[in-house]
Amino acid sequence: MHRFWGFLLIFANGCSFIFMHGAPEQHEKLADFDCVSGEAAPAADVTGAVVAGIYTAAVGAATAGSDDDEEYLFLTIPFAALTVLEVVAAVHGFSNARECEHAKYQLATRRLERDKARTAELQQLQLQFQAAQAGCAKDTDCKDARICVAGSCSDPPASTVVPTPAAPTASPAPP
Repeated sequence: MHRFWGFLLIFANGCSFIFMHGAPEQHEKLADFDCVSGEAAPAADVTGAVVAGIYTAAVGAATAGSDDDEEYLFLTIPFAALTVLEVVAAVHGFSNARECEHAKYQLATRRLERDKARTAELQQLQLQFQAAQAGCAKDTDCKDARICVAGSCSDPPASTVVPTPAAPTASPAPP
């Protein structure tokens, strides 16, 4: 039974050293990146540290009264070292998870600001397009009897009828 736990602890340690990497260098300049912000690997390391610590204490308690100090050292020192390794791996993992989470937050903030700027640009272009569509270049661009005046369709000015004086009629000459 001791061998089973021993092999398990030897092959299941330091998950954070393997799987947890912080944010990439100069992530502030990258348009996109990915890193592991989950805490499963550090949690596995904490579990491993607890199990290794318990195993070390149990082996130490079981062999403490024996006359064989060599067996005590052979069994407890490696698992005590494994406990320390697991704790260091867990700290490394949790630290990298926090660093990655912070970097992802900064990336999301940069994307949001970029999207706000693009939205403002698109709204401005839409207003310019609508203004261009509402305008005219010639009278035929306008509907009905409207005419184009300074790029805008408007009703023609009301015509003012100026009465023309009647031409004098010649009266017949007297006989």
